[in-house]
Amino acid sequence: MALRPPSFVVGEKAQIPKELRRKRRGSKAGVKQRMKRQHFKPCVPAVITGNVRSLANKMDKLEALTRTQQEYREASIMCFTETWLHGLIPDSNVTIAGFSTVRAHRDTTTAGARVQSRMELITIGLRPYYLPREFTNVITITVYIPPTSKANTARDVIHSVTADLHTKHPGAFILITGDFNHASLSSTLPTFHQYVQCNTRDNRTLDLLYANVTNANTSTALPPVGKSDHNLMLLSPSYTPVVQQQSVTVRTVRKWSDGAMDCLRDALETTNWSALCEPHGEDLEGLTDCVSDYIKFCTENSVPTKKVRCYPNNKPWVTRDLKALLHKKKRAFTAREIWLSSGEYRRN
Repeated sequence: MALRPPSFVVGEKAQIPKELRRKRRGSKAGVKQRMKRQHFKPCVPAVITGNVRSLANKMDKLEALTRTQQEYREASIMCFTETWLHGLIPDSNVTIAGFSTVRAHRDTTTAGARVQSRMELITIGLRPYYLPREFTNVITITVYIPPTSKANTARDVIHSVTADLHTKHPGAFILITGDFNHASLSSTLPTFHQYVQCNTRDNRTLDLLYANVTNANTSTALPPVGKSDHNLMLLSPSYTPVVQQQSVTVRTVRKWSDGAMDCLRDALETTNWSALCEPHGEDLEGLTDCVSDYIKFCTENSVPTKKVRCYPNNKPWVTRDLKALLHKKKRAFTAREIWLSSGEYRRN
């Protein structure tokens, strides 16, 4: 068709054979595509975790990855173990643009053999902009269990810390990640689910991620950073909020007000209770049923009703005023995103 002279005028549709026509295809599916569409509103945080074996000399590589790779740009949390940091390395040397650095390095004043056999643990509390209403906050626990440490002791420490956090924050989304080596939490924390299904070092899975929610993440292996012998792991969010899992229910409630209370009070005060109770004599059950039905009848005639929609993710303390504040926050965030995308902040 490109070699022959044009045989149709402008505005006329070309006669393309059916076998050469472009087929219409649907939108791409999958967890990664959903994460791209919900970049600012992931249901649960996207996590990149792994053993980097010295972090200070790999910052240029991580900076380049966060600028060029989609997986790193969409990650909310990056947890690294065996960073080999010490007090002489400032935070500015290990800070990535767009991330806040939280670190805990070894105490170099302790004997080397004793440090190498000691388990390391750090806990971080987060509150993202968007979080399903069934979660109050996000708590990330990063651990490193050396090969020479005792697995039972490490499991007991992790269980103690997790139980204490769960008691203080019963509605939190808790993540436990790091290099576990020979330890496993399947028997210590049976309510937590392990999501890393790929090999992280050779043919073994040493870097794990546990969460206290079912179907929270899916794992994908990423190349190691620098000369590290561990692959990094990307845990993409695959959690479906409760508001999407269950349908909305409609309930009928009564609108109690001062006028309705006065109307009900007048109806009960003007009732001839003796005429209502005498026919039952000594029958206490019949008398109780009669009085209860009559009070219910007066309530239905005096207090108006209304239908309300109850969402499955609503907490008892979520009131109308709190919902109004949440909607105000969402509108402010949307206006900010529109303002940033328009480029007015650059011109100003």
